[in-house]
Amino acid sequence: MGAVLSSVTNGLHLQALADLLQRSEELGFERLTRQFLHFAWVCQQLAEGEVPAQNHSRALAETANCVNVAELPEVLSAGQWDIPQLLKLLRRACQDIAQPEAPPRHGIFVSLEGGDGSGKTTQTKALAELLQTEGHPAIATRILGGAPGGAEVLRAFILHPDYKWHSVSEALFTMAVYRETLAKTIIPALVQGKDVVCDRLIDTALVYFRDDAIGLNAAALREIYEIIVADIAPGLLPDVTFLLDLPYDEAIKRRDQRSTGRLDRNEGKGERFHTYVFEEYRRQAAQDSRIVVIDALQPAADITQQMKAYLFANFK
Repeated sequence: MGAVLSSVTNGLHLQALADLLQRSEELGFERLTRQFLHFAWVCQQLAEGEVPAQNHSRALAETANCVNVAELPEVLSAGQWDIPQLLKLLRRACQDIAQPEAPPRHGIFVSLEGGDGSGKTTQTKALAELLQTEGHPAIATRILGGAPGGAEVLRAFILHPDYKWHSVSEALFTMAVYRETLAKTIIPALVQGKDVVCDRLIDTALVYFRDDAIGLNAAALREIYEIIVADIAPGLLPDVTFLLDLPYDEAIKRRDQRSTGRLDRNEGKGERFHTYVFEEYRRQAAQDSRIVVIDALQPAADITQQMKAYLFANFK
C-alpha cells in the first residue's frame, strides 16, 4: 500500500488521478467510488480548459469498471458550469451501480464537526471509548480515510498540499472518499447495532466545498451526498451532530501547537477561508436542530461527558 500511496501522490494531479483510477481494482474501491473518481477526473480536465480524449476516458472507465462520461464536456459551456445537468448525469450513472435494498440500521450515528483545531479527532475517540465503558458497542472513525483498503490513499490524495482542484472536482473526489467509509465502515457497524462516532460528515461538505459562484450550493452538495448513500442507506444523516465551537484564534493556536510538518490542502487555505468556516458552522447550527453546539474551551473530559449526557438523555 505504501508504494501505491507514493506513486499516486508524487506527480501532477491529473496524471496522478488517472493512475489512481487505473489502480482502483487493486485498491479495492467500490464501483460507485470509481464512478465518482472518474467524474472528478473529467471535470478537472474541463476546468483546466482541456477536452478529455474520449479514447482515454473510455479506457479509464473500463479499467475502473465504471460508466464512461462522454456527455460531461457539454456541462461546461462558455466557462459556465451547468450544475443541474452534472447532477442529472451523475445520478443516472450511479443508478446503474445500485446495490440491493438497504438493511435496517440499529446503532446511534454521531458526527463531530468544527474548524481545524477544535478537538474533533480527540473527542471522537474519547466519546466512543466512553460509550464502550458504559456497555454500548461503539466505534470511532473519520469520514476521510476511515475504511479498510485504499481509503488512506484517497485521503492523502485529496489533502495533498500541491494539488489544486476546481470546486466541482474537489467535491466529487471528496464524496468518493466519503462513500468508501460509509459503505465499508459506518453502515456495516450501524447494521450490527454498534454506535458510530465519526469525525466530520455532510456538514463539512456544506461548509468546505460550497461554491455559490458556479451553482455548487448547499442543495447541490446535499444531492451529491444523497447519491452516494441512495443504495446503501437512503437519506442517511447523523442522529446528532456535535459542533465543537471555540474562537478562531484559539483553534489556530491549538492547530499550530500540534502541527508536526507541512499543512495539508485544507489547513493551508488561509485565515479568510478558515474564519468563514467557523462562522458558517455557527450559521448551520442556528438553522438545524440536529446540530448541538458544545463549548470547546471546556476541559476535554467535560466535553466528552457533556456529549455522553446528551446521548443518554435523548437516545439511550
